[in-house]
Amino acid sequence: MGSSKKMEFLETWSDEYDSNDEDEVANLCHMAIEGDSMPQASESTKLDLQFLGLSGSLSPYTGNLRQPVNRRNTSFVELLDKAEIHGFWHNILRGSIPPSLGNLSSLEVLALMVNGLTRTMPESLGQLANLSGFSIAGNAISDVVPVAMFNLSNIRAFDIGANNIQGTLRYDLAINMPYIEFFSISRNPISGQISVSISNASNLNILQFYENRLSGNVPSLQKLDELSILLLYQNHLGHGIEVQNMKNLAEFHVSQNRLSGLLPNNLGSCASLVKFFLDGNLFEGSILSSLSSLRGLEALDVFNNHLSGGIPEFLVSFGALKYLNLSFNDFEGEIPTEGVFKNARSFGSVYKGILEDNGEVITLKVFHLLNRGASRSFLTERETSKNIRHRNLVNILTSISGVDYQGNDLKALVSEFMENGSLEDWLHPFVGMNEPQTTRNLNFMQSVNVAIDVAYALSIYTIISTPSL
Repeated sequence: MGSSKKMEFLETWSDEYDSNDEDEVANLCHMAIEGDSMPQASESTKLDLQFLGLSGSLSPYTGNLRQPVNRRNTSFVELLDKAEIHGFWHNILRGSIPPSLGNLSSLEVLALMVNGLTRTMPESLGQLANLSGFSIAGNAISDVVPVAMFNLSNIRAFDIGANNIQGTLRYDLAINMPYIEFFSISRNPISGQISVSISNASNLNILQFYENRLSGNVPSLQKLDELSILLLYQNHLGHGIEVQNMKNLAEFHVSQNRLSGLLPNNLGSCASLVKFFLDGNLFEGSILSSLSSLRGLEALDVFNNHLSGGIPEFLVSFGALKYLNLSFNDFEGEIPTEGVFKNARSFGSVYKGILEDNGEVITLKVFHLLNRGASRSFLTERETSKNIRHRNLVNILTSISGVDYQGNDLKALVSEFMENGSLEDWLHPFVGMNEPQTTRNLNFMQSVNVAIDVAYALSIYTIISTPSL
């Protein structure tokens, strides 16, 4: 099979392969796997059986014709043996991967993702010297990865994500995959450290280690100048990280680790960066001015670190920026009012709290008094709440005006807690990049009722409120 078609198959793991070359494709979707109805094995180099609801287990005779097999199935076994591509993904196959697959010396792609395969990966898979694509993602494979699998010198796509693979990844493990472009061991309980040898895979385009138990330092990745997606989030990685010379890096996710120190001082060199997530770490210092060159940035999340200093004004000019989370840091000074900040609730931050006396859940809105107009907004909301009681408006329970524990002026409003969230979240739901997808939709009649209630509430608010709107 030509190299261009093999790469097309690798780049579309979960898509249907569409080819007009009938001499190269064995389409078994509507054929009985028996007798003379099977195509001759010599005519086929691709076995593509995706999304067919196939059940049962993979034959232990695959790759070993010396085993006795039923004559009715001989043609099919021959087809398995001669095919360069085995595609069985998105079925309901059970059992283990047959060790005899390691005898398929012609095999170039083995795609078994999204099934119900269990047990271990056989050591024999490390014998597939011609293998360029391998995926068992989305199964229930356990135990450890055979070391020989990391030395498949022709491999270009390697994905064992979303399994139950365990074991310890060694920092000094030799990963000899010179042509690798896609490498993923994500969503497994793998411990240990990221192997330093992965930094020699100069053709890497996508690197995924997220949702494991990896710790230690992140090795220098400066040789990976073709890398476009780096996903390391939800591990126990420590210390800092270098991104020098990664000019093609578009997505950088290291959230929820133990990374510390200053932000990488060469982030500005990542000219292609679109999504940048550092939340849930221990970074300190300020947001560097070198980030001002990242004009294509669409998402920036530094939530829950120890960053300090002022909020950079250059973020105002980032026209592509759609998602920005700077909360739970030690920033100070005024919050910009233009650009992405224009739609922010700049007068205050809202928190959920519990009253110590009776355990009542409340909402606390703390006003940012350094922002122009915040004090007047506090007075207006407090006075307006005295005159209005309506089912469509949240009741203000009390107001707070004093100083905080640092001696700074404090103004806040305490109101009822609305457990169903805000109207904005229902009308315009947004799921963070690292948050699970949830469904929250209003039907047509609910939307109409919301519009009517909002209009009615605004009319009451306009008529009764003092000062008038």
